[in-house]
This record gives sequence, C-alpha cells and structure tokens, in this order.
Amino acid sequence: MRVLLFILAVGIASPASAQLPLAVDRYHGFDEMTAFLRQAATAHPDLATLSSLGRSHQGRDLWLLALTNRKTGAPEEKPALLIDGCLDSSEVVTSEGVLYTIKHLLDGYGRDPRITRILDRRTIYLVPRIMPDQTELYLTTPLNARSLSAAPMDEDGDGRADEDPDDDVNGDGHVVQMRVKDPDGDWTISPRDPRLMVRRRPGDLEGTFYRVLLEGRDDDGDGRYNEDRLGGVDPNRNFPGNWVPVSVQNGAGPYPLYVQEVRALVEFIETHRNIAGYLNHHSSGGVILRPSTTHDDSTIPAADLRLLRTIAARALEETGYWLATSVYDWRWPPGTPDTKPGQTWRRPDGSLANDPRDTAGAGGGFGGFGGDELAGGDPGRATDTAAAHVVPAAEGDDTHAYAAYGGSIEFTYEMLGIVSYASEQWRAAWDHDTDGDGVISDLERLDWNDRRFGGSLFVDWAPFTHPQLGEVEIGGWKKYTTSSPPPGKYLEDESARQFRFNLMMAGMLPEIGVESAVATPLGGGLYRVSARIRNTGVVPTATQAMERVRRASPVTATLAAKGDVEFIGRPATQSLGHLEGAPAGRATAEWIVRVKSGGPLEATVAASAPTAGGTSRAVEVGRP
Repeated sequence: MRVLLFILAVGIASPASAQLPLAVDRYHGFDEMTAFLRQAATAHPDLATLSSLGRSHQGRDLWLLALTNRKTGAPEEKPALLIDGCLDSSEVVTSEGVLYTIKHLLDGYGRDPRITRILDRRTIYLVPRIMPDQTELYLTTPLNARSLSAAPMDEDGDGRADEDPDDDVNGDGHVVQMRVKDPDGDWTISPRDPRLMVRRRPGDLEGTFYRVLLEGRDDDGDGRYNEDRLGGVDPNRNFPGNWVPVSVQNGAGPYPLYVQEVRALVEFIETHRNIAGYLNHHSSGGVILRPSTTHDDSTIPAADLRLLRTIAARALEETGYWLATSVYDWRWPPGTPDTKPGQTWRRPDGSLANDPRDTAGAGGGFGGFGGDELAGGDPGRATDTAAAHVVPAAEGDDTHAYAAYGGSIEFTYEMLGIVSYASEQWRAAWDHDTDGDGVISDLERLDWNDRRFGGSLFVDWAPFTHPQLGEVEIGGWKKYTTSSPPPGKYLEDESARQFRFNLMMAGMLPEIGVESAVATPLGGGLYRVSARIRNTGVVPTATQAMERVRRASPVTATLAAKGDVEFIGRPATQSLGHLEGAPAGRATAEWIVRVKSGGPLEATVAASAPTAGGTSRAVEVGRP
C-alpha cells in the first residue's frame, strides 16, 4: 500500500537563495544542457534527481530529471507527468522549453504556491532532449539536421549509408537552397519580391524557370543531391501502437522500437505506472495535438474524448495557440479548413470557436471532470463551426503528412491509456499578420524579417560556380525561422508558453484524497467505519482506454487499526474501482469491525491508486 502523508508544514523544503542560471534567449549545446541539469540536481537535492534513460546512437546520455518534494513521498508514489523535447531533433525550441520549465519549477518552489503544491503532491519527469545526436548537429554545424535517428541508413539503395548529406558548398556558414536555371523547372522568381520563389503555373511557357535544391553536392556521383543524409528512421514513427512498415509510413524503420532512444523511453514509461499524463513537445504551427494520429474520433471512448478535447481547449487559453485538434484531423482531407466537429480554433478576434466547454452538444460541458482547474469558461462564446479562423494554411504541396503511424502519443494513449498531447510550438512570424487574415504569407514573413531582424534571417540569392552544376544561385531562409524561432525574444516567449502548458497539465493529474472518515457504534462492540474517497484532479484515475487495454489498477482503501479488531464481512483492503475527475469522482468505503479490547483505538484510512498517489486520514474507533 502506497501511503503519502502530506504534512505541508513539515514537508516543504526551504527555497534556494539563488536562482538557477539559464540563458532563456539562446540555444544550448549538449554539454551546456548537461551542466545545467547537473547544477539543478546539486542545488536542489530534495527536489531534483538526475538520471539517464540510456545512451543515444552516438553515445550521449538521454538525461531525465525527476522533480518532486521527496519529503512528501517518493517520486514513484505520486501521480506523474512526463514531458519531453526534441523527439524531432531539428525542433530545438522544444528542448529549450523543457529547460525553461525546469528552471522555473525549481526557482518557484517555496515562492509560488501553485508550483509548491504541484511539487509537493506530484512528480514531473522531464527529458529535455530524447534524440540528442541530430540536435547537436543542428546546433553546432551549418547542416540542417533532420528529425531522424543518427543511426546510419541506406536511403538511396546503393549499398552505402549517409554518403550524400547536404553541404555548405559556398562556405558561408549556412546550408540554405540552390536555384538552377532549367527550362523544365517547376519554380520561378516572384514578381512581388525577387527573394521569393513561386510555383510555375500550368501554361507558363515564357520566362526564366528554375530547379530548387537543398544546398549541397552530389557526393556519391549518382546524379542526385542530398538524397542520403545522416540517419533515416523517424523516431516519431517508430513507437509501438499502430506501427506500420515503410511501405505504408515513410521513416517507420525496420520494426517498432528499432530506434534505441525510443526503446529507452518506452521502457521507462512502461515501468512507471504512476505516469498519468504525457506532453510531447514539437514545432511548429501553434497547435495543440491530441490522439488519434491514425483514425477519426469515432474510435475514442466518449468520456476520454470529452476529457481530451476539454483539456486541449484550456491549453489554447494558456498558450495563446490557434488550434486544438486530433493529429488525424489536422489539415485533413487536403484543402479542408480546420473547423471540424472535433476541433477548437481561435477566431480572428481571439475567442475560441467550437469550445467543448460551452455546450454538451459540442462534445463537452465539463461532463463530471471539470474541477477547479477548468472553471471559468465564458458562457457567451457560442459553438460556431462555420466561423472564420486563424489557423495557418498548409503551404505548397505539404498539405498533409498524416495518418502518423507509430507516433508517440498514439502509443501512450492507445496502448497505455495515458492522457497525451503534442504541442506544435512556434508559428513563424505569428505577430506579423499585417493584413489580418489569419495566415502568414511568404511576403509577410519576408516583411517580418526585414522589419524585426534587418533582413538577417534570409540569405540573399547570390551567384556561385557549383563544382557539378555550374552556375547556380545560393540563398534562402536560415535556420531558426520555421522549425524553431530565432534566438532572443521569440525563443523566450515560446518557452514561456510551453511552461504554462506544462504547469497546467501537472495541476490536472488525478489525486486521491480522503474527505472524511467516521466510526459509528452499532452496539455489542461493533462499529461501522465509513470513509469518503475523492479524486481531486481533473484527469480520472484510469481512462477508458486504460481500462480497455487492461492496464488500469483500481483505487484501493485500507483500514488499519492499532489494537485487536476483527473485520466482519469485508476485508481490510477494498477496491473502489476507478474515480472520475472532480467534482464527480467520489466513492465510499465501509468496514464493519469488532473491537475485541478496550478502546478507543487509533485507526487510519488510507487510499491510493498508481496514477493518483495516496493519502490517509485518522479515525477514532471504539471507547472503553
């Protein structure tokens, strides 16, 4: 029986006098990140423990920092939230957001009542960089690392692996694009801005046309460019749970858990049954994503769907993002707006449309799991699936990359029943929608670059004599403009948004409380002991998906007495099943006991569940 005694006056650790040093406006290499994590664990030994899940392909530690107040219980005895970043390696903003979260949780403990309560009663597991190899390549070289494992893969079928990467051919420190004049090319220069390349339209026969390539050389001499770069297996298509082979899902790898970093993460999750929530941070788009990634909402149990949608809508308020949706529905079918029945989106005036908290008909209301954390919805907002929205449109031919088989949140929800989300941080130039139509056009993005960065984020096209292609022009967007924000204000802002989401989710985890415990004399030395058990969190102690996969453990209540007592009819430990989130998540446990010796007896009612922690309450049984 797991029992936690939350005696806050004794359990709260004193806040550290100095705050953790962390630059929040720039990116950190692996060694810098490691030094920060070690300092966090050293400076806060009662709150932080650093360990490694294993090693990456290139031998880097997969650091995990566990945060909780150990004076109020061990980490594995409390409901837990798992947060990770850089599963997609090039989305480096996500790692910085995890570090930012660590800093603000530890700096805020003992100072901020909300943070203090969370770390006293919950555990937060944080993995800042689950795929560190390609991330390090991205941060420390000119190359545009891909969101793939660094384990070699022969992608062009020539018997060699990783032999044709992208290259900084002109040596300017950036890998951007090359445009090559070609009468059969698909691109032409925009008449509105010579930096912008636009698609050639059908019937365009007059003019100058181009092929556009990623900057590089034909390193293996096969006539193709950059077709066999570092790695080749997508970790976010390699999780078990609706995994399919590469013939169906590009990047899936030979089999699920082929990627050793993914295998280490999955093994950790499986062996930590206290994990009730999972946040997998990504970039970009300003979107809160939920399951499913491979099918529509009809396959998700109704209560789970209401919960997933309601929390996602609250996450839009915390982050200021634009859309909450399942992965499967995002931009699907191609060309359809993101205004589907299971989606919530932000109108141009900032209000939320199709908010599930507004009406039960929209799939919500609080439905028995609102709790204090979700109170305060605006009753004036009406469900309006036809309203204009400010979700960024898909660009070019990249209209839809899903269904996403083998994805992380598909695994954690479908196979383990954990309430799971992926946040797509960073919408490029989100504050520079000059015409107010809710879409950031390429021209607006260039204007944003010129006004706010003096044009420094774009390499102007310049002629270059390529060793194989001859006369080309090299130019285009630098890193930190699409998959992650440029260092500085935008990076700090995005990290703060991520922190708010993380803190919100931690506060919603299930939590067991014993509301009351009363002993009533029945005569003849018999007593009825009644206890009211409550889940004070928003998330239930077990989702319907968790029950469906037979991974759910019930809430148990145990009566323990110091003295000679006999239990009549019912055992000392009882199963109460699963409790919904607040305010409906209550159950009553009752015992009939015979006191064989004099009293009163000191007794304790303890209640617990793997995903919801545990607590206890004293009750006096019997009198002389």
